[in-house]
Amino acid sequence: MPPVISNTGPLIALADIGQLELLHHLFNNILIPPAVRAEVVNEPALAVVQTAIAQGWIVEQRPSDTSAIRLLNETLDLGESEAIALAQQTAPHWIILDDLAARHVAEAMGLPVIGTLGVLLQAKETGHITEVKPLLDKLRDLSLYLSEALYTSVLKSAGEAE
Repeated sequence: MPPVISNTGPLIALADIGQLELLHHLFNNILIPPAVRAEVVNEPALAVVQTAIAQGWIVEQRPSDTSAIRLLNETLDLGESEAIALAQQTAPHWIILDDLAARHVAEAMGLPVIGTLGVLLQAKETGHITEVKPLLDKLRDLSLYLSEALYTSVLKSAGEAE
């Protein structure tokens, strides 16, 4: 399987709801650029991400196109910029991004984008979780903004709409 690349936000969101392992179950290995590693490595609340790095299923890889990073960094943060540059370099199966601006840039570049909610839907489809709704509710409780329309759409996609 081609690599899967993640930005910081989805790692934090999945770690916060106790579901980081879904990435390992779904994709085996995850690549992260140095800026993403720097954002998670010293956060005590992200010990589960640090453990995944130590176990070797989240792996740091440096993107080689520094000019692309500089250009992307004019409108996106460094982690998103490096993740997108790494995706351009590696032709990933997915790049996992939650930030809307970063998603638009990656999609405009022809990259296959998925977000935290898409990961949860894939986890349900593959039987790694039985319900999406409790996890969406946890994300909302942790202040991840989900519009009502998006919330309802994800529940419909998961077959859990009321």
